Amino acid sequence: MFRRRFYRGIIWGVFILALFIVRAFSQDKPEKPTANMNIEKMVSMDLAEKIAKNEHYKKRGKGVRGKTTVAYNLDESVIAYIVPYKIGEDSFPSDEEIMQEILEARLQLVEAKKELAKIREECLAKGNVEMIEEGERARIVKPQDWLQAEEKVQELRNKCWGIGRYATLIISATKNLAPILQGSNGLPAYYTWRMAAEEKAKEALNTPSVHLTKVFFNPPMDQMFEFEANGKKVWVRLFPLRVYSPGEVKKVERAKALAKEEVQQALKNEEAFVKKKWEEVLREVQNEK
Repeated sequence: MFRRRFYRGIIWGVFILALFIVRAFSQDKPEKPTANMNIEKMVSMDLAEKIAKNEHYKKRGKGVRGKTTVAYNLDESVIAYIVPYKIGEDSFPSDEEIMQEILEARLQLVEAKKELAKIREECLAKGNVEMIEEGERARIVKPQDWLQAEEKVQELRNKCWGIGRYATLIISATKNLAPILQGSNGLPAYYTWRMAAEEKAKEALNTPSVHLTKVFFNPPMDQMFEFEANGKKVWVRLFPLRVYSPGEVKKVERAKALAKEEVQQALKNEEAFVKKKWEEVLREVQNEK
């Protein structure tokens, strides 16, 4: 009798323990993704790079892709991929080489502007210009050395921004937004605005060096960098160039001044537009295979 009760107790103990374990695992186990999680709306970096490649070739022909940078929304979710291209068949330079190119171009631009100002003043002082009346205004016919100085300034300005040599495509990381958020003739902002933003971050953190840890992007144009040094972080917004504490920048509500019905209609129109654009780019990418 004692043995029977003993074994029966062991069996019930094992049963209760097993039941407890099953319940525990059922509570800890994450739920299956639902439609509300929009997992199917996410875009991989690989797909984004294919879309960027197709778009670049359509607009500018041959090119070499640089390193893709992930861009974040203010809620820390991935919102876009920034894909730079070197136009033509040359290899894409390193970050250090690009930053050196920009720095040299900016230093040369300062001297070129001085030279342009000097030539302009000399021409005006000597009366070495021709004036042509056009209605109520008069237009200056610039001499050749003046025109050449202006061309030199414009050439260096383009070099500072990578215009004519590089291109940038910002591809959405979610199908809730249009596939191509931005396309530009030139380098990404994390090259062209990097030095100015770093100086702001160094000043704010009171340190001689900072590390770029994150790029934020708010369609269609606004970008912001996160810099870190000695365990502290700051956000540097580019337009206008200004320092914020992490989390200080808040997302602006869209269509705030519109009536509720207008907002709903605008969102429906946008959803239809975005869906159509994704169908187009995905069809083009599939045809490239």
